[in-house]
Amino acid sequence: MIEASSQESRSQLDETSDRSLISSSTGNGYSTFRVALFISALLLASVAAVAITMTNHVKGRETGIDDHVTNLGSFEVTGELIEIRGNFLPNDNLYNYAFFMLYQVVEVHRGELTVKEILVAHYNPLKPRNAVADEFYPDIGGMLKNFQVGDIHRMALEMPVDDFYIGGLIDRYFKNQEIPRYWGLWTNRVK
Repeated sequence: MIEASSQESRSQLDETSDRSLISSSTGNGYSTFRVALFISALLLASVAAVAITMTNHVKGRETGIDDHVTNLGSFEVTGELIEIRGNFLPNDNLYNYAFFMLYQVVEVHRGELTVKEILVAHYNPLKPRNAVADEFYPDIGGMLKNFQVGDIHRMALEMPVDDFYIGGLIDRYFKNQEIPRYWGLWTNRVK
């Protein structure tokens, strides 16, 4: 009886080790598949990142092109910010306003502009463009972090401003009504 039970346990042990060997080889195959899948996903993400970067850069220069700037508004313009007249008001979340800034038109991509200078009203100009949208103006944005004289911006614009914005307007150019005024929807920096 002792011998029978020992043969029986050897038989059970052999079955157990066979199952464990089969399970182990299946697990390794599954692990290999998971690793290959992960590497493929990583490679695909890298290719996508390079493609996105390349569409926004030409010969090492950031173009400011994205889906928003090329589709929003009736006008798409690249301009140099040549003047910010006075200081911005504080953005203390109590008061929203738009602030007019003077641009020299570098290139018109969409819409018709025949003038060399334009005024653009930017909503809450102290906020980075990617954080400026709110419940009142959800379509405003961009990749610009802050406004600095001398920077080149690619912008999606609308006009007249009054058709698209109702609120406080800081217009320190009010004496010069000959310069056309636009509402800034999307603003990206061009390097």
